[in-house]
Amino acid sequence: MARQEYTPTPTEIRRECERIRSEWSEDTLWKRSGLEHCRHWMPPTVHMPRTHELIETITDP
Repeated sequence: MARQEYTPTPTEIRRECERIRSEWSEDTLWKRSGLEHCRHWMPPTVHMPRTHELIETITDP
C-alpha cells in the first residue's frame, strides 16, 4: 500500500508553530528571534570632545 502525501494547511502550520513556541523559555525566544544582541538594550552614546580636543582642532593649521 502506497503512502498518501499529506500537506498541512497554512492554518495547521501556524497552530503547530504557536504550540511549539508556547513551550519555549524566554532565553530560547530571544535566541531564536535573531535579536539576542538587542536583549539588553542601551541607549546610543554621543561622543563629546574634551576641551583639549577642541583647542587642538581650533588651533591646528
